[in-house]
Amino acid sequence: MAKIRFMLETMLALKNNDMRKIPGYDPEPVEKLRKLQRALSFYVNMSHCENQGTVRPASQGSVW
Repeated sequence: MAKIRFMLETMLALKNNDMRKIPGYDPEPVEKLRKLQRALSFYVNMSHCENQGTVRPASQGSVW
């Protein structure tokens, strides 16, 4: 009976996208990776914006 209850709780938590309710689930590693991903994407966006003004095209004017 305990295995069935565990399976049902896990399935309902996955269905409702509520990972916190899964018994024995540790959200800490996932949260750390999300924070790292946000920090890296912010850094990449900032460096792209800074370098965008310094890049000059080889030729200016119309293409034709």
